[in-house]
Amino acid sequence: MWEVMIADDETIIRKGLRSLIEDNFKELKVVCEAEDGEIAYNNAIKYEPDILLVDICMPFIDGIQLIQKLNEKLYNSIIIVITGHDEFQYAQKAVRLEVFDYLLKPVRKEVFNSVIKRAIEKLNVNKSSNQYLNWAQNQLNKNGEYLKEKFVNDWLLGELSSEYIKEQKEYLNLKLADNSNVMIIKIIESIKQDKILSKWDRQLLCFAVKNIVEEILCNYTPNIVLQDRKENIVSVFCNDIKEKNHYYNIEKEISNSINKYLDREVIIHIKIIKKGLNELPQIYQELKKRVDKENNLTPIVLLCKKYIDNHYNEINLTLQQVADHLQISPSYISRLLRQELGITFIEYLTNVRTEKAIELMHNPSIKLYEIAELVGYSNQHYFSTSFKKVMKTSPNKYRKGISN
Repeated sequence: MWEVMIADDETIIRKGLRSLIEDNFKELKVVCEAEDGEIAYNNAIKYEPDILLVDICMPFIDGIQLIQKLNEKLYNSIIIVITGHDEFQYAQKAVRLEVFDYLLKPVRKEVFNSVIKRAIEKLNVNKSSNQYLNWAQNQLNKNGEYLKEKFVNDWLLGELSSEYIKEQKEYLNLKLADNSNVMIIKIIESIKQDKILSKWDRQLLCFAVKNIVEEILCNYTPNIVLQDRKENIVSVFCNDIKEKNHYYNIEKEISNSINKYLDREVIIHIKIIKKGLNELPQIYQELKKRVDKENNLTPIVLLCKKYIDNHYNEINLTLQQVADHLQISPSYISRLLRQELGITFIEYLTNVRTEKAIELMHNPSIKLYEIAELVGYSNQHYFSTSFKKVMKTSPNKYRKGISN
């Protein structure tokens, strides 16, 4: 049932229009009448009728003013203007306000019926359209996270045009900052036989890791956390971090939480987007290559690398300490490192310390002896000897090269 309002200052016109509606249109119901523009406006706001029959000339608020006001309030209603011959130019203003149609007084039955039929058809079309839009919105609300994840997965693989990316970001209300970070998390297989997972259990584990990451990153908005097609957890999150060390703190918090609640170890890589979100697929591929290389390593070597990466700054870090942590013999770890990485424990530790030292050298306020201590050397001389062995130049010369 569609509802109708009749607004005309002549009682006989209102009665005539009501009779035409009641005699010819069972799907219509007249819910209110108005004899002036002010009453018409108040009734329209109160009842929100589907069809409004509005006289162009009424006391207090004329038809043009009424239509202007109603257009701001009733977005889905159909307005039909009623006008006399001498008011035709006036009525043209109403047409410019995008009213549905206009009727000339005296209103002829066949013309009235034709206009009302078209109005009903339009209301039915609008209803179907609105039902579809409501359905689509409900589907989006229900499946929004899934659709976002699928879209970002396609985006990461570089399969989408910039125009499509823009459209989908707007459609899915996906807000990501240009100055974001990309993080990829790989879950390390357990070295304990009783913790080897089935495919289903692994999916549950990925879901649990994703939830932990979402909780930790909730303060770094906007962000999105998803599972990629290789069962890595990927996040793009806002880069409002002022201190470089804070990245290490995020990694540590995520790693510790996953270990605490899920008894699992993870490898985490983070890279900053410097030139806007157009870089996103490229940076993801770089991080994924690192992970793919690690896929060829055994869980023991991955855990050994991770322990060294997290404890390189300890002056007395030894192979025995790593072995004790993993509960595996030092000789077995040493053999695996040579087989899979092609280097010894000391060589890997030295490489990590050198990489971290180079990062710190970009900060001119940190002196070389301080860098030596920060990366795990007891004195600057030992640091210089190790650095030169890897980089074929002294730390001092290397730093001068950076500044130049």
